[in-house]
Amino acid sequence: MTRFSFLGYWLFTASLAALLLSNLALFVPGWAAIMGLNWLGFGFFSAFCWLMFEISQKSIKSENKQLFGQIFLLSIGLKMFFTLIIFILFMKKNPDFPRASVLSFMLLYAIFTAFEVFFMSKLSRSQLA
Repeated sequence: MTRFSFLGYWLFTASLAALLLSNLALFVPGWAAIMGLNWLGFGFFSAFCWLMFEISQKSIKSENKQLFGQIFLLSIGLKMFFTLIIFILFMKKNPDFPRASVLSFMLLYAIFTAFEVFFMSKLSRSQLA
């Protein structure tokens, strides 16, 4: 997968997530109160996917053939850890936040994790070729 094709897929995924976030604000009561957390999650997951692509591109060129798999597993663990940290910090700062924020953050997590698995599997196929 080239940087150009990754950028196209990434823009599509980010646009889909942004469209979903902004449209849910129209239909779910209290959604506007958590838009700060939503956009923070959007930025974090977008940047994380971009960073993982760059690191994965370098690992494919490495002589260590297991490095790519290790980075893939590490990325999943780090994303879970940082998601938890962001959520805990937000809960401490805003103790009376709506519980719908859990749903929105997990929705973003699922969208960007599916995208990460997609591009990592494409990269692994190029490693085998």
